[in-house]
Amino acid sequence: MYHGRLTPYVRFAKTIRRGPDYPKPLYAYDHRLIYMLEGDMGLVFEKQSYRLSRDSVAVFPPALAYKLMDNRKEGNEYVILNFDFHDARRGTTPHPPDDAKSFRSEEIFSAESFPPFHKPVVLERAEYLRSPLHEICREEENGQAYAEECMSGLMKHVLLQILRQTEEHAKRPTSAEWLALQIRAYIEANYASDLTNQSVARMFGYHPYYINSLFVKFFHETFHGFIISTRLRAAKNMLLDSYLGIGEIARACGFGSDAYFSECFKKHFGIRLGEFRNRSK
Repeated sequence: MYHGRLTPYVRFAKTIRRGPDYPKPLYAYDHRLIYMLEGDMGLVFEKQSYRLSRDSVAVFPPALAYKLMDNRKEGNEYVILNFDFHDARRGTTPHPPDDAKSFRSEEIFSAESFPPFHKPVVLERAEYLRSPLHEICREEENGQAYAEECMSGLMKHVLLQILRQTEEHAKRPTSAEWLALQIRAYIEANYASDLTNQSVARMFGYHPYYINSLFVKFFHETFHGFIISTRLRAAKNMLLDSYLGIGEIARACGFGSDAYFSECFKKHFGIRLGEFRNRSK
């Protein structure tokens, strides 16, 4: 289903205060959205569990086993919505969830959705959804003319906001990737210093083996190899743009000796230093 043709049908919308616990797995007949207004409770799937706190939101598909835990805690308040992603089954009445023994898959209203909603989506700090979800509940309660159409428009806004945040989260680097980016930036700014795997690792408080694994994973290059290649790129630019001698460039780029500089340059670029400089004149 293409989200440009999204026409949600909200079958049920209500604010719940201290609802019943569901310690046994239940199976829903349509999609569910749960938004925590106050308090916190557990949401448990077959292979995942989450702690929903204030302004957390969860969306999950039908026919997926779930449990709500600590639901009866004092102060718990949340919005729950039953919905489809399109309105083909508009006008149908809500169907409460069933346990595994009673669940009948042929009675699912509609399992059609689009990624990432084909599996559970849970977001924290989703306070931007509080107002439209309150408005959906008010429309459901008041039952005025065009309530279904208004709820559909509001629900489309809610789902697209969740989709937007999910996509933005996916673009953000993980903590491991963020660490690798920080170390890479440090090397690029300090390649002329006496950098070693051990000295950089000590500065960031990690073992050299771990940092090496991050560089291989995210940059497809060893930790030591990245230090050398960064120095060589800087040296190549200096060979092209300055009249400094080979030894001066070697020291300016952090190489311990002219011989080692020459060896690394030939291995990396496939050409001898002197030959490269002569060709670039």
